[in-house]
Formats: sequence, C-alpha cells, structure tokens
Amino acid sequence: MSRRRFLTGCLATAALAGPARAQDDPATRAVLRQLERQGFEIVEVNRTLLGRVRIVAQRRGLRREIVLDPRNGLVLRDIAAGGGEGSGIPDIADYDDDLDDEDDDDDDDDDDDDDDD
Repeated sequence: MSRRRFLTGCLATAALAGPARAQDDPATRAVLRQLERQGFEIVEVNRTLLGRVRIVAQRRGLRREIVLDPRNGLVLRDIAAGGGEGSGIPDIADYDDDLDDEDDDDDDDDDDDDDDD
C-alpha cells in the first residue's frame, strides 16, 4: 500500500470519527437534549482544536452557537444571532449543575451572588 493511500485513509477515518466522538460525552448529550426540547434543530456538532465541543443549532431564523468543555460540562460560550427582537433565548444549564455538590467546588444551589460583603 502506498504511503499516500495510507495517509488519505487515516485522514478520512479521523474526519468521520470526529463528529461521532464529539457527541460521546454525557455533557454534550445533555446540551443536545436541552436544545431539542427548546425546539432547536441541531445543525452541526464538532470538536475544536482545543478539544471543546462546538454545537450549532437553529430555530425559526435564530442561529445559536454553543461551545462547552466536555470534561466538566461548563458552557464556555453561548451566542445567538438572528431571530429578531423578543426571540426568547432560553438558557442552557451547565451539565455540572445536575451533579451532586459533593463532587465539585461549585454550590449548584446558589445564585453566584456574594451577599456577605
């Protein structure tokens, strides 16, 4: 087998496995379920160069791009474009919010406001 064919085969396999691998983790599946419940159609799911998951979804002219860290489920970016005024963009809950507080340093029941000042 020639070197060129081998490299082409490896690249093709990696390209096909990338999108499937991007949806393998529980955090990504949870965000995809939330988006579908909110009426969004999933357009694209892939991994960035830094290993983050990038999800593109749309609903009635509203296009939404979400980037999350698959290791901890943290939503790093949630951008919406289009849809017009009053499109009512629902929040995406971090996957971490669904986990027990014993596993992390984040108090999931708080509102992240420090009133103790």
